Amino acid sequence: MRFQKNRRAIARALKEVFPDHRICDLEVDGDAFVRIVGEDGAVKHRIQMSREFVSNQTIDEALALCARWHLIEALQAAGTVKVFVTSQGITWAGQR
Repeated sequence: MRFQKNRRAIARALKEVFPDHRICDLEVDGDAFVRIVGEDGAVKHRIQMSREFVSNQTIDEALALCARWHLIEALQAAGTVKVFVTSQGITWAGQR
């Protein structure tokens, strides 16, 4: 239950940051996946959040970690490359 609630809350928070984009969130194989889709219909950013990350803290704690780990800046740097969020932090392929 906490997983679903937190996943939706994180998606709502992303909608505030990307107001002109569509936020698509779903659960696949136990993890939370979010796609941020631009007005042109193209996927702009992709996020995979581990079940452990989404479930093991309150939504306020999860959002605070996303801010501390600079999730928005990571998404912008990664572009369309999937960003992974776990309890250990944020990574993506090609990260420098």
